[in-house]
Amino acid sequence: MINFNPNFSLSPYQGLVYNCDGCLYPNADELLAQFRTKRKSLLHKLNIPESSFEELAAYAKSKGKGFVNFLMVVSEEVNLPMDSVELAWSELIDYSFIKPNPELNMLFEQWVKAGKNLAVLTNNSKVHVQKVFDKLQFSGLVQDAFDVITPEYNYGEGCYIAKPHPESFTGIFPESDLFFDDTEQNIKAAEALGIKSVLLTKETTVQQQTLKAVFA
Repeated sequence: MINFNPNFSLSPYQGLVYNCDGCLYPNADELLAQFRTKRKSLLHKLNIPESSFEELAAYAKSKGKGFVNFLMVVSEEVNLPMDSVELAWSELIDYSFIKPNPELNMLFEQWVKAGKNLAVLTNNSKVHVQKVFDKLQFSGLVQDAFDVITPEYNYGEGCYIAKPHPESFTGIFPESDLFFDDTEQNIKAAEALGIKSVLLTKETTVQQQTLKAVFA
């Protein structure tokens, strides 16, 4: 257990912004493995011939970084709204590997009660983030406090803008927010924009690294 009596009002930061997968929970490799193996299952679920997979995957890669652009290409292929495809995809994912984290929930509750802000900056969808929140068993107070920032569609580029693209960080306030990510590429992109950032590691828990960072 860690000390949950910090005076967060003394922290110079107003907002904490986290990548979702690999930050709010540590074992994102399991999710990535499912992302690699279940894409064809999504095509089957939406009645798209499996033979179309390579073509769709290549087209999605040409559109931009992030799994969100694969879902975009699929939504175009079946003429379904993006949120319907995101929901279909989330139904294929087994989230049982994500375990409750009462310590992290308690830390976030204390942060919110100090009048501070929380956000998730993810390359995934809001429905995915909600599934993660539920598995972590975040309280209603914490879930309501989180601003979930997902990739926005760029009509000029014809794709969704995902991290580490500079435009993906527009929801972060460099003068008051602290950004946490588990990917060095994303950290470097944020720091180039003047955003104070922390590269999370697997050596200690996210709550321990958060406590250290907010008073640094």
